[in-house]
Amino acid sequence: LVLATAAGGVWLAWHGRWDRRPAARPSPAPTVVETPQSAWTSPPVIAREEDGRQLRCTGTAFFITPDGYLLTAAHVVVAHHGAIRLITASGAHLHAAIVFADANNDLALLKVTGHFAALPLAQPAAVAPLGTSICTIGFPNIELQGTSPKHTQGTISSVAGVQDDPRYYQISVPVQPGNSGGPLVDDKGNVVGIVTAQLAAGAALKTTGTLPQNVNYALKSTMVHEALARVAGVRDKLLAAAG
Repeated sequence: LVLATAAGGVWLAWHGRWDRRPAARPSPAPTVVETPQSAWTSPPVIAREEDGRQLRCTGTAFFITPDGYLLTAAHVVVAHHGAIRLITASGAHLHAAIVFADANNDLALLKVTGHFAALPLAQPAAVAPLGTSICTIGFPNIELQGTSPKHTQGTISSVAGVQDDPRYYQISVPVQPGNSGGPLVDDKGNVVGIVTAQLAAGAALKTTGTLPQNVNYALKSTMVHEALARVAGVRDKLLAAAG
């Protein structure tokens, strides 16, 4: 499994699809990637490997504390066995450990040793209003699109997810396999969510007879704060939210 960081984080390479089943299965990625430096425009890379050092999947993640705590989607790190490897822009190879993985909310907290640029989470009770401008940087489809970070932007399309699930936003930000776990950031630079899924085209076509257009989902930062409260000391290290 490869994780490349985008904006103070890392990326992992497969993201889920909402079809009333668990997140989509990952696609094998052919290589381990390095990304540029800086918290927002270029984070480190993480990779999970099976026996024989074969890379199994990639995705996106991001640092939330300067001392190496980072977030991604749970489905990126729990689907495969093997080592999780973080590769920084400087070329350093670091082993990442899973602190917790919450499959129900599709959230995972990882830890590496070192000092890194981090992104601020939005305030614990803050919910981005309908229509809020947002963007993400991630590493989609690296076997086709390459390993340079990709920036996409859009808005909060709904303050609820599939079937009005209050834990998620529906977003119009274009995302592809590999964007999972990436930070969803507002115009102040605060992380308001984590990219987790897209509406499954096959399920939508079967149900409605039409294909979905830019119907994607992100876990709200309010849920992230709730999860981090279970880990002693982490919330005390978070950067203050901007403005």
